[in-house]
Order: sequence, then C-alpha cells, then structure tokens
Amino acid sequence: MDAAFNEVAGAYDTSFTDTFTGREQRNAVWDYLRKNITASNLKILEINCGTGEDALFLASMGHYVYATDASQKMIDVAVKKTDVKKYSDKISFAVCSFDNLHGITGKYDLIFSNFGGLNCLSPEDLKNLSHTLSALLTEKGRLIAVVMPPFCAWEFFYFSCKLHFKKGLRRLGHQPVIITLEGKDVPTWYHSASSMKNCLHASLKFYKSNAIGIAIPPSYLEPLVNRFQFLKPVLAKLEKWLGKFSWAGYASDHLLLDFHKK
Repeated sequence: MDAAFNEVAGAYDTSFTDTFTGREQRNAVWDYLRKNITASNLKILEINCGTGEDALFLASMGHYVYATDASQKMIDVAVKKTDVKKYSDKISFAVCSFDNLHGITGKYDLIFSNFGGLNCLSPEDLKNLSHTLSALLTEKGRLIAVVMPPFCAWEFFYFSCKLHFKKGLRRLGHQPVIITLEGKDVPTWYHSASSMKNCLHASLKFYKSNAIGIAIPPSYLEPLVNRFQFLKPVLAKLEKWLGKFSWAGYASDHLLLDFHKK
C-alpha cells in the first residue's frame, strides 16, 4: 500500500488538491474546522497527512501539528511546502504507518485524518487502531476523521448512466473494493457513521457529522465538471447548503465524523 501512495505522491496535488472538486471538498472540511475548533495553540496529530495541505492550514490557525504519513514521498512533498511557507516552527513531519502510531509519545488535543485514509483499514484493523488513538488523546481530546461512506449519490448516478449499476453500488459490499493506483492494488473499505461508532474505542463518543461532497462530485468526475464551467459556482453554493443536513451524509462522497473523548 505504501508503494502505491509513493507512486502517486508527485502528481497528487495536480490530480486532486488543485482541482475544482478537490479544492471545494477540502474547503468544506476546513469550514467545519474553522467553526468547530475554537481553542488556540492545540497540539494536533495528523495521520495520513498526504502532501501537507491540511497541516499547513491547521498551522495557519495557530496550532502545532505533528503530521504523519506512511509514504516517504508524500512527506517529502509536504516538507518542501512547509519550508516555502515558513511554518517549520509549527509543523513537524514523520514517516509513520498506522501500525506504528503506538510508538508516538505525548498527548494530543486533536487527531485528524482527512480524505479516506482510514478507508485503507478493515473494521478489525480500525478497532485495533482506535485503542492507540484513544491513548494518544488528552482527557478531552477529539478525533475528526473524514472517511468515504458506503454510498455516494454522484457515483451511483454517473455509473447508472453508463449502465454500470454494479459499479455504482460497489461501496455497499462487505468485502473491500480493490482500487488501482499506478498499477498497485489498494484494498478499500467503506465506513458508515454507524460502523465507525461500533469500531472505535468506547472512550470515543460520537459528537456530530457533516457531509463532504454531496453537491461536489468525486475527483474522478473533474473532467465532466470542467465541461460545464457554469455549474461550478452553483455546485459550490449547494455544497455549503446541503452539507448542513445530517441526512446528506448518507449520499456524499466523503463523511466528516467528529468524536470527543469522554
């Protein structure tokens, strides 16, 4: 799995971060963070940090971020960005897989995982990891995870139009879906809010959820959106409006879940 993400690291920002779909979905996540993280100078552990976009954003809010990812090449890209933007006093990076998070020392006010990193874990692996995450959080710490849920309305609509109904419902199966990245197979599990609640450590209590990507489609539909430029501002406005409704999380591309440690 690490090899697959090493292969896509160089093109990740071009294919996702800097696209309309990627930018608007990330803006929806950031809007939630702005409104719901009101404390200052938090210690944040970011897992599956990718190319560092979220670490830079959290540092710009005044927080201290320890950003980790299993991919050395993702970390290399992230470090370069941090040096350019002069946030090296706020962010530190480490190559660290989910399996090795138990070796991290210290306590964190927030653990953050964006855009489906936890979808690389089976429910059983997620249960095991949640013990580590709970231990790393402060007494009143939070876990905010953005995962891919079992149904995406955009995905179903798109593949149904192509008469690929099975592919449109591929997320609903109990077995992992194999996603191919640069010739490498990555098993992917899709987690609902209820399955996440069941998998996480008993100390992590569900607080709230937000739909991410209910009006904005998955990034692989970027070419389709680019054919209809006039729709972009409409979709962006719809995303802000529809994301407020809890039911939208049952049909969105991503689902933000906020847990508080009790």
